[in-house]
Amino acid sequence: MSIVGRRRLVYLVILGSLLMAANLIKDIVRLNRADERLADAQAKLRSAQEEQTGLKRQLEITGKDFWLEKQIRNVLKMAKPEEVIVVVPAEIAGAVPLGLNPASQPKEKSNFSLWLEVFGF
Repeated sequence: MSIVGRRRLVYLVILGSLLMAANLIKDIVRLNRADERLADAQAKLRSAQEEQTGLKRQLEITGKDFWLEKQIRNVLKMAKPEEVIVVVPAEIAGAVPLGLNPASQPKEKSNFSLWLEVFGF
């Protein structure tokens, strides 16, 4: 093999290795992009699952008869037959009745003082 033949062979090997390196770099970039898309899809999946669990909880709450009756009474202001609706003004609803002053009510005794009374101390 002559020197020219060897040079051509070396150039071909270098060219082939450069092409393989370029192809590997292109594949690495493509895999990084795919990894980013996968992470985005997983985040979307997580948020969708959280939303689904919230909606399931809400469905459980709204599926009960108690919730339905509460909505009918409070939101729609409807009543059952033979039932009278009484609306209490806000100023009266927040007031304390005359005989029930919270400061004058007897306080509960602790367990320790109750036991002392039982044993006569």
